[in-house]
Amino acid sequence: MRFKLKNPNFSTRILAVEPGKDIFDISAHRPVLDLYADRAPFKPNPVFVRADPFLFVHGQTLYLFFEQQVTTRRAVIRMTQTKDLSEWSEPVTVLKEPFHLSYPFVFEHKGNVLMMPECHQSHSIRLYKAHSTLTQWTFHRTLLQGESFVDSSFIHHEGLYYLFTTIVRNGEKRLELYFADDLEGDFQRHPFSPICIGEDSAQCGGAVFRWKDAIYRPAQDSRQEYGKALKMYRITELSPQRYAERLVEGNVFPEQIPFYRHGGHHFNPVVFNGQTILATDGRQLSFNLFGFIDRVKLFLKNKFGK
Repeated sequence: MRFKLKNPNFSTRILAVEPGKDIFDISAHRPVLDLYADRAPFKPNPVFVRADPFLFVHGQTLYLFFEQQVTTRRAVIRMTQTKDLSEWSEPVTVLKEPFHLSYPFVFEHKGNVLMMPECHQSHSIRLYKAHSTLTQWTFHRTLLQGESFVDSSFIHHEGLYYLFTTIVRNGEKRLELYFADDLEGDFQRHPFSPICIGEDSAQCGGAVFRWKDAIYRPAQDSRQEYGKALKMYRITELSPQRYAERLVEGNVFPEQIPFYRHGGHHFNPVVFNGQTILATDGRQLSFNLFGFIDRVKLFLKNKFGK
């Protein structure tokens, strides 16, 4: 394994979509919040990931949930909130487990606020239920288990719940599709599953979403490097018998914008107070002495068990 001095990290950017502009034209939108990873080279215990941002509207409040990871430690889920897109609360940790957490897909279902975070080290897809303030979460149930499930989310379409998840097996990524008539029921594998295999589009970069009467799937393109680019597919067929999609954007993130110069791998829109708000993340390169040392220690531990 080769250690590079500059380590890829991820920061979160929230954008307000300008009226009349194409949602996929990132350069046309106004940034309203940046949550940067630490870029100080000699800061102990640097945060090098603030990524996978998901927005959730609840009442008159916009909530932002995201993954945060300090050096090589297991990541946790953090949250900040706003009522006006100007003042945001101090981020707090809302979910922590003895395994890695990321990709905090949050949604409302039958009067409950639920979260489906990625927890691939548990080899399951787990649901958590929020307490009233959305600052505490309790394990609710397991949807699927027995595989290393990555970046899972669903869309409700024509009375069914379609669950998209990536299974990583022997280093290979497979985008699998399941469906059920209720989140509390049993999911069955779609006959077209796996939808795709490989680094170019088999891992979602945000939940499947609706926009102007169409359904879109953000897909990570990691053929060059992890988190280097984000494709956008339009889903043209979605039923218990059929699935089809077509590519509409080869890379959503413009390299001429410094925040996205080295790529990005997440896209999540919501409507808040009549305006479309977009959560993205950007990939940066930075050096931190303590983070570098931690990576070397982790490598030696994995290789020699010390």
